[in-house]
Amino acid sequence: EKDCMSAELVLMNGSYDLDNVKKIASKVLKKRMNIISEETAQDVNWSIITLKTAPPYDVIFGAACAPKAGNAVSGDRHSFEKISDEKFLMALCDGMGAGQSAERLSNTALALIENFYKAGFDNMTILSSVNKFLAYTDDESFMALDICVINLRECSCDLIKLGAPYGILKHNQDSEIIEGASLPIGILEDTKPTVFRKLLKANDMIILSTDGITDVFKDFVTYKNFVDSINTTNPQVMADTILDYCLKADKSAPHDDMSVICARIFPLV
Repeated sequence: EKDCMSAELVLMNGSYDLDNVKKIASKVLKKRMNIISEETAQDVNWSIITLKTAPPYDVIFGAACAPKAGNAVSGDRHSFEKISDEKFLMALCDGMGAGQSAERLSNTALALIENFYKAGFDNMTILSSVNKFLAYTDDESFMALDICVINLRECSCDLIKLGAPYGILKHNQDSEIIEGASLPIGILEDTKPTVFRKLLKANDMIILSTDGITDVFKDFVTYKNFVDSINTTNPQVMADTILDYCLKADKSAPHDDMSVICARIFPLV
């Protein structure tokens, strides 16, 4: 990759501190370096430290959630997980129904998704495996699923939607709607997701929400205009502002589980 450098150091055990190794390597190579791995050499008295140029971007997240009125827990579940040295997973599951059964379903699906991504499987293999798991359970287990894989080196993201409502990609002054058309996961044995690849700009914000949020708005244009009116670059403030509006619109008695998650990608100085 252009401007991407890697290095291996062989150091005697007990003679180094990983933070200092990273600082010294960054100074010598004149690039911000990250430690990718630390492994024992064939001679157990030595270790092999692998470093790679740090991605030029980082990401921060925010989330706001509320259960359906009358339920103690929400069937929505979300995840923010680092899956490699340069990729983050952002996922939102809306399990069928509400309450504890929907919560268990969403928790199981998210755990599978996280582990598959960390193991390095591709999008389609992961979704096919999770879909088959849900399709073969004894009861009717299906869910709406939003996945966003953010690449901090390329400043891009893959958005994967299965039965999930539209998402929003907010730029500095305006935003665009990301709309999927796929069935929820678990309904059919062979479900095909809607997949988008988006190039991002510095400080773009990705906003994903369950239908408990989007149903509050008359249509996606109304939701988009509301998001455009929120003047913040803080993803937690964005999530809180959206949820607060929806709770007030539902008179503090949510008609469904409500969840909104946000991520902002930003350049490292």
